[in-house]
Amino acid sequence: MILVVTVVVLYFVLSKKTVLPNDSASLNSNTNVGSAVPQLSTGTSDEVAQGAILPQDIENQIKGNIESAKNTESKVSEVTAKNSSGKNISFQSFLQSSGLKMDESVLRLSDQAAYKVFNCSVDSSNASAGLIFEVNKSQDLKSYLGSVDLLTGNVKKWESKMFQDLSPLFFPGEFFSQVPNFNEVRFDTSNGINSVVIRFANSKSESGKTFSIDWSIFNNQIFISNDKDCLRKILNEHQDKLEP
Repeated sequence: MILVVTVVVLYFVLSKKTVLPNDSASLNSNTNVGSAVPQLSTGTSDEVAQGAILPQDIENQIKGNIESAKNTESKVSEVTAKNSSGKNISFQSFLQSSGLKMDESVLRLSDQAAYKVFNCSVDSSNASAGLIFEVNKSQDLKSYLGSVDLLTGNVKKWESKMFQDLSPLFFPGEFFSQVPNFNEVRFDTSNGINSVVIRFANSKSESGKTFSIDWSIFNNQIFISNDKDCLRKILNEHQDKLEP
């Protein structure tokens, strides 16, 4: 009899499923989450929080970042999105919460903790905004360097959809169906040392308005902005510092 009870109890323990808690806030049902944003393992659970936050929270944080830019000497401000507990959320969660899309080949190579939203205080009729992200740093040096080249190539392939995919942040309320033609120009940073290639394009939305995107890879980071002057400001902020 004792043996039968023991077997029954052991079977119950082994067959019972473990339910993991979900630390994410519920995502607003009106949020436009694209299929190009896959479920990823961040590998940095101690640094970033999984799960999405409300789009209104993202909007409020960006508004605060724009105000911060006005009060800085460089007129540029950067921020990583946070949840209600004040913990940084992952890059994937930020994209989902903002309604942004990103090509899967780009997102899978990107570090989930090392990203920023930047804003500039510039003379423009449109609010300047941008993204900074980089290759996943949780790999050996050889793989990391190979991934940098691969990420750059994948971003170039993503250019055809970049205007529409980033429109919720860069061009709210606009829709793009044209395939943009990106060109290149070289930009020398203000320290007189760094020189980077900037890819840029103009595209007309369905409303008839013309917008632009400029992007560059610099020091193994991808910088993308809806304002050419803002992109150059952020590149100057990240230029190599000269020894005194």
